[in-house]
Amino acid sequence: MSGWPAWATIPAALLLGVGLSRFCLAGGGRALIGCVAALLGLGFASGSYAVAVVLRLPGGAAGIAFTLAMAGAGAAALAAAPRAERNARPDPFPGPLRKACFALCGAAALAAAGWYIEHTLRWPDAGWDAWAFWNTRARYFVRGGIEQAFSPLLWHADYPFLVPGLVAQGWMLTGGENFGVPGAIAFLFMGLAAAVPALACAGLRGAAAGALMAGLLLATPSFHHHATSQYSDVPLAAFLAAALAAVALALEGPTEARFRRLALAGVLGSMAAWCKNEGSLAVLALGVGVVARPGPEGLRTRIRDAAWAAAGAFPFCALLAAYKLTTAGRNDIVAGFSVAGALELRRYALMAKYAGKLFLDFHDWGLTMIAAPLAAWGAWRARPHPPSAGVAALTLALTAAGFVAIYAVTPLDPAWHIDTSYDRLASQLLPSALFLASLTALARP
Repeated sequence: MSGWPAWATIPAALLLGVGLSRFCLAGGGRALIGCVAALLGLGFASGSYAVAVVLRLPGGAAGIAFTLAMAGAGAAALAAAPRAERNARPDPFPGPLRKACFALCGAAALAAAGWYIEHTLRWPDAGWDAWAFWNTRARYFVRGGIEQAFSPLLWHADYPFLVPGLVAQGWMLTGGENFGVPGAIAFLFMGLAAAVPALACAGLRGAAAGALMAGLLLATPSFHHHATSQYSDVPLAAFLAAALAAVALALEGPTEARFRRLALAGVLGSMAAWCKNEGSLAVLALGVGVVARPGPEGLRTRIRDAAWAAAGAFPFCALLAAYKLTTAGRNDIVAGFSVAGALELRRYALMAKYAGKLFLDFHDWGLTMIAAPLAAWGAWRARPHPPSAGVAALTLALTAAGFVAIYAVTPLDPAWHIDTSYDRLASQLLPSALFLASLTALARP
């Protein structure tokens, strides 16, 4: 795939992202539309490259076909995008507190950016996972070793490759395997993971609420440690939070935009599934959350909403299924899982231990892991919560339950498995959890 024309495919993918974002989020604000467009563009760029890898298409022919298709679809979406005026929500915060929220967001953003630059310059190869398989897989793509990229000798040989696909195209575009490309991609995902849910929160609950949410996320050391380590957990977190934001904008926004935004949520959720295996669990939980959410809507309405989200998710889910069936290596967990392990009380004791560590480890998590659930729980009991919060709560709860089930049957040493992954799983859910806290704590009766 070293001949893949990234110089043409990436701009076409960004055009498709802009068109789809503008079409689905008309009236949502230019900043939100732009950030969602960037997320979509990254996903489409990786997806188009992945189709060529999975189907073994020649770089030139596939590049022309995908470029024309994405550019045409993006132009059509832009032409069909409705024009809508944005209705700004009044902030529930008094003046001094409003200023403090913006100050926190600005300070956290500057600190996170500074730490990111320093960490990247000091450790250009990033964290272990990035060196061991994310960027290693990208190198195989660039050097023409497609079979080696999915060799069982590599750890997690069955993982989807949204990030390696982007890194490979960036290297093709720049003409060398430099550390700046994966570093820039990881930095962009860190910013979008904070910006998209925060901007959606600003539209739904006021600008200060969005600034507070972004500030809390960027002030969480463990989250931007995973970003600087170039782990795929942060891109997954960005897509999942964006999907929940699109659901909230659909359920709390204008009726005429509802189905477009639900379809957008499906697209974004399926891109989370293309990041890592855990994303498949999250997108399934999102679908259940849309159907099972509390609220006055009837079952037929909720099933129809889920159908629109499923329609948006179909292309990337089909790509994922094709990849798993034809190209992916063996799954490390599925290949040797033990149902008997689910009966070992020791495993649940370990899970409880590390769950408690999340809330007590100020060095890694600061106040975020305490503030978010307390705010959400207090608001949940104090007032009626909107259906969008119900979707987010069910999605996070079901995803966390899936993590527990995986730990219960893992064939790996459970102490090692939990110790080396629990914090990254928490980072996957953190932006969505903060978004949920904002939806509930500032909901109006």
